[in-house]
Amino acid sequence: MPPASSSPSAPFVHGGFAVLRTPLLPVDTFVRWTERVQAGAAARDPGPVLHILREVLDDPALREAIRVASRDLSSAIDAWMTGGRAVDADRLMHSVVRYFSRAAYRPTPFGLFAGCSVVGVGGHTRLELAPRGEYTRHSRIDMDHLAELARVLGEDADVRRRVPLRTNSSAAEMGGRLHYVETRYAGRMREYALTAADPTPEIRDTLARARHGSTLDALAAPLLADGYEREEVDGFLAELLDAQLLVPELGPRVTGRDAAAALAATLEAAGCAEPVSAALREVGGRLRAIDAGGVGGGADYDGAVAPLRGLAVEPDEARLLQVDLYKPAPAASIGLGVMEEAAAAVELLAGIAPRQDPLAAFAARFEARYETREVPLLEALDEEVGVGMPGVGTDDSVMRRRAEAMVQREGVLADLRCRAASGDGARVELTDEDVERLRWPGGRTLPGALAFFGSIVAESGEAVDRGDYQLALSHVSGPSGARLLGRFAHLNPELERCVQAHAAAEEALQPDALFAEIVHLPQGRIGNVIARPVLRGWEISYLGQSGAPLDRRLDLADLRVSVRRGRVRLRSASLDREVHPRLSSAHNYSAPRELPVYRFLCALQDHAQSASMHWNWGAQEGAAALPRVTRGRLILSRARWNLSAAEIRRITEAGTRWDHQAIQRWREERGLPSLVLLADSDNQLPVDFSNAVSTLAFARLLRGRAAALLTEALSGPGALCVHGPEGRFTHEIVIPLLRGAPVPPDAGAERAAYVHAPDSAEVPRAYAPGSEWVYARLYCGAGSADAVLRDLVAPVVQRAREQIPSLEWFFLRYADPGFHIRLRFRTGARAAPHLMALLGQAAAPAIASGRLSRLVYDTYLPEVERYGGPGAIRLAEAVFAVDSEAALSLVTLPAGGPPRDVIVLAGVDRMFADAGLGVDDRIAFLGRALGEVPAAVRDARAREFRPLRPAIDAVLAGELPDRVEALLAARSAAMAPLLARIRALHDDGGLHAPLDDVLVSMSHLWINRTLMDARTLEPLLYDRLRRALRGFAGRARKSGGGARAEE
Repeated sequence: MPPASSSPSAPFVHGGFAVLRTPLLPVDTFVRWTERVQAGAAARDPGPVLHILREVLDDPALREAIRVASRDLSSAIDAWMTGGRAVDADRLMHSVVRYFSRAAYRPTPFGLFAGCSVVGVGGHTRLELAPRGEYTRHSRIDMDHLAELARVLGEDADVRRRVPLRTNSSAAEMGGRLHYVETRYAGRMREYALTAADPTPEIRDTLARARHGSTLDALAAPLLADGYEREEVDGFLAELLDAQLLVPELGPRVTGRDAAAALAATLEAAGCAEPVSAALREVGGRLRAIDAGGVGGGADYDGAVAPLRGLAVEPDEARLLQVDLYKPAPAASIGLGVMEEAAAAVELLAGIAPRQDPLAAFAARFEARYETREVPLLEALDEEVGVGMPGVGTDDSVMRRRAEAMVQREGVLADLRCRAASGDGARVELTDEDVERLRWPGGRTLPGALAFFGSIVAESGEAVDRGDYQLALSHVSGPSGARLLGRFAHLNPELERCVQAHAAAEEALQPDALFAEIVHLPQGRIGNVIARPVLRGWEISYLGQSGAPLDRRLDLADLRVSVRRGRVRLRSASLDREVHPRLSSAHNYSAPRELPVYRFLCALQDHAQSASMHWNWGAQEGAAALPRVTRGRLILSRARWNLSAAEIRRITEAGTRWDHQAIQRWREERGLPSLVLLADSDNQLPVDFSNAVSTLAFARLLRGRAAALLTEALSGPGALCVHGPEGRFTHEIVIPLLRGAPVPPDAGAERAAYVHAPDSAEVPRAYAPGSEWVYARLYCGAGSADAVLRDLVAPVVQRAREQIPSLEWFFLRYADPGFHIRLRFRTGARAAPHLMALLGQAAAPAIASGRLSRLVYDTYLPEVERYGGPGAIRLAEAVFAVDSEAALSLVTLPAGGPPRDVIVLAGVDRMFADAGLGVDDRIAFLGRALGEVPAAVRDARAREFRPLRPAIDAVLAGELPDRVEALLAARSAAMAPLLARIRALHDDGGLHAPLDDVLVSMSHLWINRTLMDARTLEPLLYDRLRRALRGFAGRARKSGGGARAEE
C-alpha cells in the first residue's frame, strides 16, 4: 500500500472516541440477493423478481424499518405478501429495491435503516458490531406534532393564565420602537415577519418582568397596584400575547432529554390541559416499552400513539414518530495510526480547500457603518436600524478575491485530469508540487475542535494494523467535532458522555471564551434533526425552548457585536466574555428563508476559524468523468461520472423496455465499474449493473432528470473491514479531533480579555460635515493615489495650514466601496466651510479631467474603542497627524534610494521603538501580531527574505539617504511623546484596549498610507522585520555590541 500521507506530527489529536455509522443490513445480504437474480431468468417481469425479494422482506427488521419510513409502502407490501388485494407490481418492486438497497449500503442514519456506534481508540483497529439482537432503538413523538400541539394550547385562555410566560426572545427596543419577530402559520409551516410596536411604560415594565419567566397573574399584579381595572389589565396582557410580545413557555424543547415529557411536565405543573399531559405520558410509556423489545419485534406503533387521537391536534399518522437506531460495538476500536492519518488529512485540506467566509459581507457592511464601535447584536442585525445579515456571496470585493483564487486553481485541476487521462484515467496522485500549486491564498485558521468524515478501505482490522489500507475522505466538519453528532447523543449514554466531553475539551482550549449552544426551532419538523441533550454550560435561546437552567441562558439583548480588521466578535455585556456560538446539529442554517439572527449566530462558527472542507473540483466539477484523487493513503475524492440528459434518456428508455443489456452496453462504453453509487447529496443509492433488477430500478429513478452523478463505491470484497455476526457492513467513520495545545489568537485580531470602554458623553461619536471635523473622500484609481496625494492633497494641506493655524489632518487609502483616499481635517466649526471650498476648488480640475471620479463629504465616526477609548482617541488622532505628514513627505520624495517598502519597514520599526519597545520586545510583539502561520507559508517567506536581508539590515542600521532619515527622525521626535502618553494611559489602566492592538492598528495605518498594496504587504513586512531583528539580536549577543535597531 502507499506510504502514510504525511508525518503524524499534525497539531490535532484524537478525542478519545469515534462514531461508526453502518446500515441496518450487511452488504452480504445484497450480494446474496444479486446472486439469486443472476441465477434466475432474464428480468422481463416484476412478478418473479418480487418473489426473489420475498425472502428479503421476510426479515422483520427490514419490514419494521420500511414501516417507520413509509406507511404506504408498508401497507402495499402487507397486501402483496398476504395476497389480500392487488398491487402495482412494477412500482412495488422498484420501491422495495430502493429501500432494500439503502438498508444494505447507505450508512447515513435514517430511521431504522442505519445506526450509530461508539468506537474507542486503542492500539489496534477492530471494527466489530454486536449482534442485531443487541441493537436498540429510540422512539419519540415527532417534533412537528408537539410544536403544533403547543401552538394550539397556547391560544387557550386557561392555559395562558396558568403556564409561565416569557418575553419574546427576539424583542429589543431600537430607534424608539420595539422590534421583534412574529411567527405566523400557513398550515403547520412557520412564516416569520419582522414587526415593530410603539412601547409604553407599561409595555416596557411588563416585558422586563417577563424576561426570565412569569405568570399572567404575577404580571397583572403591579398593574392592578397602579390602579388599573382588572378588565383593562386582562385585555392589555391578552394583546401582548396576541401580538407575541409575550409568549407561553410551551414550545417543544430543542435541548434537553425528552420534548414530549417536558411539555407534559409544564402542563402538569401549571395544572391545566390534563388530558394532553396524560396522553403524552401514556404514549411515552408505550414507546419505551416498544424500544425495550429491540429491533424487528413487531412494534405496535399504531397502538402506541392511540392516546393522541381526539386531542386538540389530530395526528398526521404518516409523520407522527421519529425513530433512531443505535448499534452497540463494545469490542470495536480504531488504531492510533488511522487517527494520525485523519489528522494529517485535515492539515492537508486546510492548505488546499477553497474557503468562503460566511460573514465577509456582514463584516464589510458593519465596518462601513460602525467602524470599530461595539453595538447591540439585535440592533446590528435589524434590517431597518442596522446593517442586516447579507447573504454569502453578496460582497463584490470578497467574491472578486475568491474568484481570482479559484482561477489560479483551475489550471492545476485541469492538469490533474490530463495526467489521469494519460494513465488509466481512473486515478491521479497528488505530488508535493500539486499541493503547493493548489494552496489557497492565506490558508485558513482551523478551530480547536473538528471532525473527519470518511471510511476505511481495508479487508479487515488486521490489514489496517499492517498499514494495508486507505482512508477515503468524505468531508471535514467543524467547529466542533460534535457538530453532526448532537442529534444522536440521546441514543446512548456513552455517546452522550463522549459528545459532552468533546465539547468540554474544545472549551478548555479557549478558557477565556464562553461557548454557548444555539437554541432555535425554525420549523416544527426541523426539530427532529436539531433536538439534542444539553451539551454545554451555556445556551443562547432564540425563538426556541432551551433545556438549560435559567441562569445559564444568554439573553440576546445582552450580546454585543463588533468588527476589527474584518474579524467579527460577539461579547456578553453582563459577563464581559467573548461568546462562541455553537450549533451541534445538522441543519442548513444558511438558507435565505432562515432568520438573520439565527444565520448570524451559526455563521459565526465558520467565520474566523472554519473546518468545513472537502475536495473541490471547481469548474471541472461538471466534466463527464473525473478521476479518483489520492495523496498517500488518503483518497481525497472518489472517481465520479456526470450523466448528460441524452445519456439519461438512453438509460430510461432501455429501462422502460426492461432492456438490461442495453444499459450494460452503455456502461461498458462509459468505462464504469459494475458497482457505483447514484449520488443525490448525501443520499447514495447503490447500483449493481450485474444485477438486472438493481439496474432497472436505477433507470426508473432517473426518469425526468436532466443530469445525474455517479461515484465509485469503494466497497468491493477487499474493502469491507466492518463486520458483525450477520456479515460485512459498509460504513462511515466520524473521527472527532482536538488541537493538542490551546487555540492561538487570530492573526491581527485583538485578544478577548480587553477592557471595554463605557459610552461617554464627553467624547463625540460622530462629526457631521460642517462641524469641527471635515471628512472627505477622493475617489481615484489605486495606481494614481500617489499622484493625487502629491499633486492635490499636499498643496491643499499647505494652503490650509497657512490659513488655519490650528489645522490637524490625516489620511488613509481605502478600497471599499471603490478605491478612494480618505481625508480628515480638524479645522474648528467656523473654518470648515473654508476648508471644504479650498478642497473643492482643488478637486474640480481633477474631476473634470477624469483623474478623480468624485469628491464626497461624509460623517466622521472616530474609532474610539479601537484606539483605546475616550481617554486615548485624541492622542491617537495626533499620532495619525504626525504619521500622515511623514507619509506624505515619503510619497513626494523623488525616485531613488532604497525601495519604498524597505523604508516603510524601517518606519514600522521606528514606531515600535518610539513606543518604548526594545528589540526583544519588538520580536515578541511581531510574533503575536503575525499569529499562527502555516509551515508552508513560513518556508516561502524565509526563501523570499534571504535576498532582501542586506538591504533591510542596512536601513535598520540607519543607512538611509539624508532626506529619508530626516523625515523619519522628525516623525519620531513628534510621535514618541504621544506614544509615551498612550503607554502611560495603559499602565494606569485608562487604555480600554490592549496596547498591542493599538500599536498594530497604528502601524497598519503607516503601511496603508505609504504603500499601494498594504493588505498583502503588511504581514510580509512584519515577518521580514521580525527575521531581521532576530538576526540583529543574535549577532549582538555574540559580539556584545549593538546596532541601531537594538537601541
